[in-house]
Amino acid sequence: MSKKSNKTITISAMVAINDGEEKSMNFVQVMPDYPQPGMVTPFCGRGTAQMLSDGHFVFTRKPRKHNTPVLKLPHGSLSWGNDGYDRFTFVLPAQRRQEFARLLQEEAELAINFMLGLI
Repeated sequence: MSKKSNKTITISAMVAINDGEEKSMNFVQVMPDYPQPGMVTPFCGRGTAQMLSDGHFVFTRKPRKHNTPVLKLPHGSLSWGNDGYDRFTFVLPAQRRQEFARLLQEEAELAINFMLGLI
């Protein structure tokens, strides 16, 4: 396991904020006054952002959930998650909504039989 380190840098920048409906923030852009390649490590991720009324901005990144698919079905899948949870996912187009209950039952039975075979 690699050791994580915190690196603090100071950036003089302009911040552009696009407020959406009902005071929800849709977009925040930080534009450094003097951009330099390699100043920070680029990343793209999901997380929780908080902007305070005094201008402080905090972003906490959520770790990605990695799932290992173990069974593929016509409309669903069974996977083991690295977070300790097993997942059964079922997806059906809206045009086939009248078949939902029947198909869900059929594919859930296949997934259950697969899991019973592992025990």
